[in-house]
Amino acid sequence: MSYNMKKDTIICLKDISKVYKLYSNKTDRFKEALSFRGKKFHKEFHALKNINLEIEKGEIIGIVGRNGSGKSTLLKIITNILTPTTGVVKTEGRIVPLLELGSGFHPEYTGLENIYFHNSFLGYSNSATDKKLDTILEFADIGDHIYQPLKTYSSGMKARLAFAVSVNVNPDILILDEILSVGDVSFKRKSYSVMEQFFNQGKTIIYVTHSLSSVNDLCTRAIMMHKGEVILDGPPKFVTMNFQKFMFAEPEKQIEILDIMRNFKKADIEKQYSEINNSEKHSDEPKKNKSSLLNEETSYYLPSLRSETSTQLNNFNLVLHYLTIYNKKNIKVNVLRSFNSYQIKISGTYPKLPGEVRYIVGITDEKGKSLSWASTPENNAYHNVKDINFNIDIEFKCLLHSGNYFLNFAIRTIDNRILYRETDMYLFKVQNENNGFKKDKGGVFDSSFCFKLK
Repeated sequence: MSYNMKKDTIICLKDISKVYKLYSNKTDRFKEALSFRGKKFHKEFHALKNINLEIEKGEIIGIVGRNGSGKSTLLKIITNILTPTTGVVKTEGRIVPLLELGSGFHPEYTGLENIYFHNSFLGYSNSATDKKLDTILEFADIGDHIYQPLKTYSSGMKARLAFAVSVNVNPDILILDEILSVGDVSFKRKSYSVMEQFFNQGKTIIYVTHSLSSVNDLCTRAIMMHKGEVILDGPPKFVTMNFQKFMFAEPEKQIEILDIMRNFKKADIEKQYSEINNSEKHSDEPKKNKSSLLNEETSYYLPSLRSETSTQLNNFNLVLHYLTIYNKKNIKVNVLRSFNSYQIKISGTYPKLPGEVRYIVGITDEKGKSLSWASTPENNAYHNVKDINFNIDIEFKCLLHSGNYFLNFAIRTIDNRILYRETDMYLFKVQNENNGFKKDKGGVFDSSFCFKLK
């Protein structure tokens, strides 16, 4: 089977499946091989089921899913480590995989010897590696351990060395399988910086991780897998939001959620979950001079500033009456000022007493990155609910730069079950008095909470 890839496509998977034969014992394998009637003594395990994917140059793809969902198998097929049972894989350019710690390295060789050993498989001569050696050693930053056998390395040291070697051989496609889950903060920061540089250079990165925040922060596209299938493929925030909804749902509801996800259409995804980047898009405010708005003492409320990406998980049939931000004059607002104080008010009704619970409120940015959160009543303790009606007041000092943000709300039981969870529940805008509606270059900074239960 042959086919042509589109101009900007660098990886194309067509009808990819991977099936393993599972035998109860060793003798069954021989019985099957010697059976004249072709009797089967095995069960089939479908690690991948009819995967169709096209990945373009310059994309950073985050793949999420439970353990055993087929993520690592998919990467090994893309890198030609595994052969698919059915289907065709086509790639262009140099692929550098980081699939397992120490893969492509020899445990008895020193770190220095392994640099040359690994690069030789990638087609680099010793003289070519000599030119890159100082850069590799500086990035790995493992000191004199570079002269010790790899088998003496910690997992973090192996990750440092593997990543340093791989990113310095100028790959067209970099494939990472949880490699950034090990190592210290300094190493992770350097690694993420390199990934961003690769993206700016038009490199392609495929990234398997359990860190949903890093997917939202780094990736241009995300894929959710479950039992060998691609369930969702779309904007990172859309995929991670729905993956969390699936993961936190009660087991009996997960099948229903998966069916709903499978039926999402591309047009629906783009319409409902596209990022809200243009602040003017939500503005139906009176035609005022923006400078006059900044001189007003109070914040204000824009009716059109509403969340388009809210996702709710209600495992307890709870009725949430409202979650709203109020200013000091007890006026409902969704356009806030940096450094001003506000109140977040929440009210709801339980169908019955849930026992001990914890209320959690958090702020995320438009990419879904968590910026600040707090739980009640205090110190992550639990509140013994004695009335089916609850009201919460949260003192909130807005220490955020200009931009759009979301409030998220959850209720957990003492045994860590989720009774209620809603992401992107309340959209609000922050204006900095120094620059009005413009986005600050300094990023975001924390906000402080103080819970009060009524």
